[in-house]
Amino acid sequence: MIVVANFAKVPKKRPKFNSRNIWERDGGRCQYTGRNLRPGEGNIDHVVPRSRGGDTNWENCVLAARDVNSRKANKTPEEAGLRLLQSPKTPPELPVTMLLRNVHEIPDWDPFLPG
Repeated sequence: MIVVANFAKVPKKRPKFNSRNIWERDGGRCQYTGRNLRPGEGNIDHVVPRSRGGDTNWENCVLAARDVNSRKANKTPEEAGLRLLQSPKTPPELPVTMLLRNVHEIPDWDPFLPG
């Protein structure tokens, strides 16, 4: 086994914009109802709809329950009678080591990965 004991600097990286990372940023919760969603129960909502010039980026996209997103359609949250739990924002840059995952669940890796 090789363990790095000393290094000068850990590079930082911003998580890539995609649906999995929106899910991570929003904690798997619908940003309108606060309901915890299982995979497949939510999708990405554009706060300002694309049909009204809204961009597909960190500051305009949130995780929403499918039924809520369908009801909102191409309206703003205010027009749909909804309120965001928190404003969407770009996640901070993180040390690249924080982005590592033990997807194969190898127990020997656990001491070296973020909690």
